[in-house]
Amino acid sequence: SYNTKPPYITGHSCHSIAILNGSLAGVFAVHLLTRILEGLRFSPKDKKSQIAKIPNLLVNALGDVPFYLVADAYYASGAFALSLMAMHGHLVTRVKGNAVAYRPVQKCDKPQRGRPRIYGKKVNLKALSKERPAFVEAESPVYGERGVKIQYREVVLLWKPLGKAVKFVIVKHPTRGKRGGAFYLMTTDL
Repeated sequence: SYNTKPPYITGHSCHSIAILNGSLAGVFAVHLLTRILEGLRFSPKDKKSQIAKIPNLLVNALGDVPFYLVADAYYASGAFALSLMAMHGHLVTRVKGNAVAYRPVQKCDKPQRGRPRIYGKKVNLKALSKERPAFVEAESPVYGERGVKIQYREVVLLWKPLGKAVKFVIVKHPTRGKRGGAFYLMTTDL
């Protein structure tokens, strides 16, 4: 057979925006719009990445309405989260297990020389997932799952790409995640 596909892609990226709507029966998405965002740059002055084009799409769809954007780990970027927060929005996304964050700086009684520290002790999210007593057990909120228990832990830490505090939620699910391990979520809404 003859393959007619080119050996490369031209950089199209399709982005959709939907509103999550729920009732006692379940949750479903109401589609608002879908746009193809060109990956090609027709001018050397065009420096916007694919992620930087999304806020304009949101403004066109939502206007000045506060919102939560639920996105995959590709969108876990400090600049993207800052642009959403400037639009009265919040980001809810998955982050990699090797992500790091920082504890707040401990206040000192006597003044120290130099610039005040911004970030405290470095924290690895995988290390937090191993502290079993800190987890809370709950019924799984995933639709279609009945009688499934999950464990979760919430922790507010400073995230360096954003330069602000975010909430990390570490979830242990018996069948989801890598080999029944933890997966890591992050939100800018504390």
